[in-house]
Amino acid sequence: MYLLCSLSLKKVLRDSPVKRLLVEMLEKIAPVETMSKFLLAEAYYRGIFVEKDDKKAFEYAYMIAQYSGMSCAYQYRLGHMYMEGIGTEKDTEKALGLGQSSLS
Repeated sequence: MYLLCSLSLKKVLRDSPVKRLLVEMLEKIAPVETMSKFLLAEAYYRGIFVEKDDKKAFEYAYMIAQYSGMSCAYQYRLGHMYMEGIGTEKDTEKALGLGQSSLS
């Protein structure tokens, strides 16, 4: 499943009918599986195999930033989203705080 999602993110399966099924599967397992949150955050942020949706991208990025392992990169991404107001209200204070914590 991860391989199919990765291929889809790389646009190999972009026009395949499989892409909707992949999104549905990822969304079902997202509550208990971190990698699916990562793939969904990237998909919605970039609009790769779903319609670009900044609000959903922010929600998944926020969830990922809470977990260890991928937290540094996603604290930085979340900070960027707060700074630019992508999927949320602009909040410079939160953005700077997340940027600093991603470096530590």
